[in-house]
Amino acid sequence: MAAITIRNLDKAYGKTRVLHGINLEIADNSFVVFVGPSGCGKSTLLRTIAGLEEKERGEILLDGRDISDEAPVDRDVAMVFQSYALYPQMTVAENIGFALSVAKQNKATIGKKVGQVAELLRLEDYLERKPSALSGGQRQRVAIGRAIVRDPKVFLFDEPLSNLDAELRVEMRLQIAQLRRRLGATFIYVTHDQVEAMTLADTIVVLRMGMIEQVGSPLELYHKPANQFVAGFIGSPKMNFIPAAAVSGLDLKGAATVGVRPEHLHIDEAGSLKGVVRTVEDLGSISYAYAALPDETLVTVTLPPEHSVVVDQPLALSIVPGRSYLFGADGKTIG
Repeated sequence: MAAITIRNLDKAYGKTRVLHGINLEIADNSFVVFVGPSGCGKSTLLRTIAGLEEKERGEILLDGRDISDEAPVDRDVAMVFQSYALYPQMTVAENIGFALSVAKQNKATIGKKVGQVAELLRLEDYLERKPSALSGGQRQRVAIGRAIVRDPKVFLFDEPLSNLDAELRVEMRLQIAQLRRRLGATFIYVTHDQVEAMTLADTIVVLRMGMIEQVGSPLELYHKPANQFVAGFIGSPKMNFIPAAAVSGLDLKGAATVGVRPEHLHIDEAGSLKGVVRTVEDLGSISYAYAALPDETLVTVTLPPEHSVVVDQPLALSIVPGRSYLFGADGKTIG
């Protein structure tokens, strides 16, 4: 079992409070992703779970045991960092087995465990190499291997793919997802990339300014955002936000803003939303138009594969019935 309960967790640096009363339940064998903009507290929360940051107030329970004041090495968690943090003078095998060496396990046991981890991560042919002779993706796999060999209850990942190029990020994303299924452990993963969050997570925790905005499955957050912030953060391209006064034909229920995802805006000569095309992005399998409404609100529209939209032409749009979101002046979703 590796369930985590966080109760009333606060964290501050001097007079600056960075976590505000965090309450969260993380189920055993789940893949939970913390997302949010830079400075929202997601890495601080992860590091506090790991014991690398001291809490100001609250509790962190692992399977009912309060680990809040335990040393990092005693918490049954292992962390994978953005920077790999490998020892350059050591081989891959020595890096993976370092924690076991520190624990003074015998060489035969270390060799066996390192071999098993290397096979799992497809690193068998690189065990005698130094980190400098590896690619970025291989170095990240070594860092993950160093965590696996400790056999922790919880794996913590702090933006592990941000140093990789786009192609490697996709490959490593798939490998991490497969690894989680093989290990059957609890994974907590921090990223600023909502595509990573949507593709990896069972549960997403959206944070802003040290507070949790919403917790739910990727599709729950996509289709049922609790507020305008979550609606704008989850989804790529992001949701369009249109002043309610510019929208006709809807029961606005006192809304200040209407939210519409790009795929739910259609080109329609009779549409009530009138704009001018500013930019068109043709990406091959999909295209987007960016149009400015009369009040200069810029909206993104998903285009059909074969389209004739060009820059500077007028564009009339309609909203797919039942696929808009209403937000009050306070930013909360109106049901």
